[in-house]
Amino acid sequence: MHQDAGQLRHRRRQPAVEFRAASRRHVYRRRIEGGPRAGQGAWLKKYGDAIYGTRGGPYQNGNWGGSCHKGDKLYLHVYEWPEHGPLELDPLPRNVLAARTLDGKPVEFIRDAHELAVSVARGDRDTPVTVIELSLDKAIEPKTIFGVAHELVDDMSKFGKIISRNATLEMSSVSYHDVAEDHPKLFGGEYAASGYAFHTEPDENPWVKIDLGAVRTVNALVIENRPGEYRTEGMILSVSEDCENWVEAWTAPEWDEKWLAVVTQFHAGIDVLGRPARYLKLETKGEPPRPMLLKRLVVYGK
Repeated sequence: MHQDAGQLRHRRRQPAVEFRAASRRHVYRRRIEGGPRAGQGAWLKKYGDAIYGTRGGPYQNGNWGGSCHKGDKLYLHVYEWPEHGPLELDPLPRNVLAARTLDGKPVEFIRDAHELAVSVARGDRDTPVTVIELSLDKAIEPKTIFGVAHELVDDMSKFGKIISRNATLEMSSVSYHDVAEDHPKLFGGEYAASGYAFHTEPDENPWVKIDLGAVRTVNALVIENRPGEYRTEGMILSVSEDCENWVEAWTAPEWDEKWLAVVTQFHAGIDVLGRPARYLKLETKGEPPRPMLLKRLVVYGK
């Protein structure tokens, strides 16, 4: 569910119908083959409960689809499913009492401290969108955002599993904007309300070091910037087994809100995926002085 080397998955440009309800401030875009108005009435009749009177969120829209909620119901509008495995989203701080599609098909789900994962059998998915209804133990407040779906490429399993959930960090300096309690949010869970999990002082070479706790094979990192935080442009990733001898492994080609940093090493004439490392260092260099701050960092490997 994440990206291919060096680039994010391109968004497809397709005709869409925009469904708006009077009380809603967001828009769902339904991709429809054959024209932007085809089938609108029939679709609304079938899925109106997941449109009328709902509020946007608590998950940010993406290539996978979007979410909305009303009372104790959370609706997931899924247009694109992962090639393998369930749709995984950031943790949901509500208990899920029941799950089904709006046309009555069964939904399997896992909810824990790390994620919300939902899946529907291929034969039970609808076209062009499967709408899932989750019944919660508590209503979601308006304007609440819990996070995003874990979708950078169709299948991140080729990069291994997440190995950074219990990582720790060290910074080149500590800004008065920094909140230590937000540091674990760099690696998962609910996003920090500020939009960043840590914040250094401005410097010509600000950095953050990540300790995975043991030497692992690091295959890829997903690095998420705060929207519009261009001061991370030119990000450099280095890796080390002992925190003394560093090897530069990746440099951001250009600024983006999300980067996929694929870690390789040259062996027997080819680039081979993965490097052994316990420590990861992310830094920028040069004038003018700037701080280092990031929203999310997920490390894949084994």
